[in-house]
Amino acid sequence: HNLSYSSMDCGVKLMQKVFSDSGSVGKKLSCGRTKAESIVKNGSKVLLALSGDGKPLPFSIQTDASNTGNRKMFSIAVQFFTPQNGLLNRMIDFVENPDESANGIVKCITSSLENVGLSLDNVSAFSADNTNVNYDVHNSVYTDLHKNHENLLQGNCRAHIVHNAVRHTLNELSVDIETIVLKVCGFFSVTAKRRENLKEFFDFDVQWREILRHVTTRWLSLNPAISRMLQNWVAIKSYFIS
Repeated sequence: HNLSYSSMDCGVKLMQKVFSDSGSVGKKLSCGRTKAESIVKNGSKVLLALSGDGKPLPFSIQTDASNTGNRKMFSIAVQFFTPQNGLLNRMIDFVENPDESANGIVKCITSSLENVGLSLDNVSAFSADNTNVNYDVHNSVYTDLHKNHENLLQGNCRAHIVHNAVRHTLNELSVDIETIVLKVCGFFSVTAKRRENLKEFFDFDVQWREILRHVTTRWLSLNPAISRMLQNWVAIKSYFIS
């Protein structure tokens, strides 16, 4: 639309206000004139770095997909190493792909790489969430890619593995912590009156902090939700005892 990069400074501030009800996501939105110009002008530098002065550098591919709404958006990034800059992570594509099958995702990855002049022949590893469609033993994105690239490494999400280990460990406790977090948040989110009544149990020297919602499919939200509940625990306990 022939807008200048400077217009992004005002545009981002407007979007922060428009999406203020989205919590920290809207407030942390950041893309001013400098970042916008860098995105537009520096995209080709990724391809230049990967060219490796005539000999293409090996790189890993990373992909993830949105799991909300009726439109499936895929982000595709590459990770590679150069002696000058060390380890680099760069986004190369962000596309809509309604086909969530292993074959559909492989086609999406292949197409995105070809569009920017990269080849699967130089891919050293595949990284994604630990779902069946990505890493199933018989039919997955990894097995499809591995058929033609025997040396392809499997880069599972280590943070997700640690989370699953902690979650199974929690099952050994006498109390289901995740269920408590879900029920407490659900109890106070139903009506505004309960929320206001809870505020009355906070002392003058204790700051009121909003109870954070944990969504089971958003596993990274569990730790912040537990931490916030511990901060509010005295007031929450007093509320239910009363």
